[in-house]
Amino acid sequence: MDNKSAVAVLFSSDSTPQYEKDIFNVIAAPINGEYRFRYKKEYIDVNLLNQLKDKLQPGTRILIAFRTNSADKDKHIEPFIVPIRWAEIDAIEEIDKIVIFKFITKDYPTFSSEFEKASSSYNDNVAFAKRYFVDNNKNNVFVTESIPDIVSKTNHKNSDDQERAWIRIIEALSKYEKFFDKIFFKTELQIPIKTKRIKMKERKSSSIKIVQYNSNEHSEKEASVEIQYDTTVLVSSHGDKDRIECRYDILEYSFIPKNKTAKMKTQVTFNVLSDDGKQKTKIRIPITIKQSAFMPIISAVFSLLGAVGVGLNGVLSLFMNEVPPNIGIPLFVAGSILLAIAGFVSKRE
Repeated sequence: MDNKSAVAVLFSSDSTPQYEKDIFNVIAAPINGEYRFRYKKEYIDVNLLNQLKDKLQPGTRILIAFRTNSADKDKHIEPFIVPIRWAEIDAIEEIDKIVIFKFITKDYPTFSSEFEKASSSYNDNVAFAKRYFVDNNKNNVFVTESIPDIVSKTNHKNSDDQERAWIRIIEALSKYEKFFDKIFFKTELQIPIKTKRIKMKERKSSSIKIVQYNSNEHSEKEASVEIQYDTTVLVSSHGDKDRIECRYDILEYSFIPKNKTAKMKTQVTFNVLSDDGKQKTKIRIPITIKQSAFMPIISAVFSLLGAVGVGLNGVLSLFMNEVPPNIGIPLFVAGSILLAIAGFVSKRE
């Protein structure tokens, strides 16, 4: 799907700590991760609001972008804008004067050639944003069909191009004071769109990779990672805490579902908190656990061989007056051992 099919842009700002955290969370979310924004109806373009569910049906491609709250004239905030993520509408709920947009995070956008130049400095970005927000209707709304010329018409989806797009987004955001010297994340996995959960197999290790990046070359920023998971279901190789002490790294966490957890649904949540307490990022990974197909087959084979070994004495006695001890006893012992192994494997499952 190319970017020309996108029909709307959902802006988030930094006017509250939660809105600021939304930016970090959406950038960090895995592909096909679920997220939601809520807006008062007064901040939605009236032309779009009147046909909201018709124009933004499930599967509709949208752009998620950051903008400063330049509409607040009392604070005299300069306009600043950066696209952060492509997404698809999952559902829309209207509750009185509030609209909740549920969406699925997709790939990272590639900048348009014009915005690539404008994103190189704070002043250039402000000048670009002023041209877009010159219309007061655009300045006062945070959900609109009018997508600014900040993204390329086509997107490159291979891993190297997506890595570059992610880094460019961080570098562009870092030109704004509030996002300078911040740690950003990218979750390197894709959640199946049909089940909306990744699969893990019982007693088999599965890894979750998270890439971190801070565009400030001289940063001394550190952070702690709190890992939340159900210890009755999963075993973690890292425990429940970790540290971030460098500006670029790949964090890899391994989890092993315990025995008898097949068909269970659970999740792993990574909560990152900077040491200065000013930055919070949450990454949520929903999981469904599958039974290992290998062990049941092994158990069945051992059971079959064991039954043959034990029962063969009876079959031989139909054709022989007496089964020789040097044949019957080893067969019975071997069959019994195989059945015991099958029982042990089954219990382990």
